[in-house]
Amino acid sequence: SYVLLAFSDSMADGVIDAIKQTSFKIPEDIAIVGFGGAVFTEIVQPKMSTVVQNPFRMGNKAAELLLDKISSVENNNLPNLETVIHQAELIIRSSSQLPSTKVI
Repeated sequence: SYVLLAFSDSMADGVIDAIKQTSFKIPEDIAIVGFGGAVFTEIVQPKMSTVVQNPFRMGNKAAELLLDKISSVENNNLPNLETVIHQAELIIRSSSQLPSTKVI
């Protein structure tokens, strides 16, 4: 069996539609996971697994870092480089969960 992690939930939805037109079964033959946490992932059949990030929090942090960089330059300081890692959440639904699999 295979696992496909799509770039977006919309792409994963298109893949699911295409796979439904073949003899492959989801998730038995191909497990599908989208990216983005779109609302429709709970509605499509099979319900789509998705990786969820918090875009509001990411945008807020990006704006904060940008303002800090602008302030540093205005004060003739070199801006500090900073690495930011945001938590993501994998929501497992029936597009990637075999019936005998138990998610903890």
